[in-house]
Amino acid sequence: MQRLNRNRRAIRLARGMQARCLMDRLFERLPLAISLPHAGREVPGPLAKLCRLGADRISAAADLESGAIFRPLADIVEVFVTTKVARVIVDPNRAEDDRRRDGVVKTHASGEDAVFRRPLAETEIEGLIWRYHRPYHAALARSAARQRFGLDCHTRPAAAAPQGAGKPAPRPRAWLGNAGGRSCSQETLDGLTQCLGKYLGGPVAINRHDDDGYITWSRPGGIPWVELAVSQGQWMSLTDKRAAVRAALIEFCKQSKLL
Repeated sequence: MQRLNRNRRAIRLARGMQARCLMDRLFERLPLAISLPHAGREVPGPLAKLCRLGADRISAAADLESGAIFRPLADIVEVFVTTKVARVIVDPNRAEDDRRRDGVVKTHASGEDAVFRRPLAETEIEGLIWRYHRPYHAALARSAARQRFGLDCHTRPAAAAPQGAGKPAPRPRAWLGNAGGRSCSQETLDGLTQCLGKYLGGPVAINRHDDDGYITWSRPGGIPWVELAVSQGQWMSLTDKRAAVRAALIEFCKQSKLL
């Protein structure tokens, strides 16, 4: 009952903040750079016949719900960069020299599913990097340099994969990472954690993953960056998650005097 009441309170807070923003015609855009690297589902035309994965498998490898939650932020932030290309083809959240199976151009999806019917030649890999990876990072670096703060946005499954015969372990409402303190200050991370917890109505984990992606580590534009991942759990509707993230970012910018 306590958790249910907390969820309802968070939803009311987020909806209230959203309504106030919609009523304010003079609303100032937030001085944020948003990166959304894993919402794409498309396979570039020249690779369509080479790709072994069906649409369902490509979608499963993407950050489910991330487009619905984060794309509307493009209306309230100064910079929003995303891609239509599926992450199993080109992953902007990897360094361009990362040639692992799960690297910049993936050879396998999760498990043993090969992405392509044959290994790609080095010239093909370089071509994909040139067409999709470098423009993504060039756009981020160029536009983020004029902003105050950056967020690389993702979603994650609501429960971790079970270990052995155990049950799936529940996860927090959201995760934040600052590359172990390298991409922004702890004070800034704590402030954003507080705001997200308030509007998402539950715990937000900090630096629980040691794999904060390349975008956070590389700090495009030389500004502070954080990796944000929202749970795909069903405690809130997608509409309310979208409103909660929006409200949290507005409050964070006000409290941090970014506005």
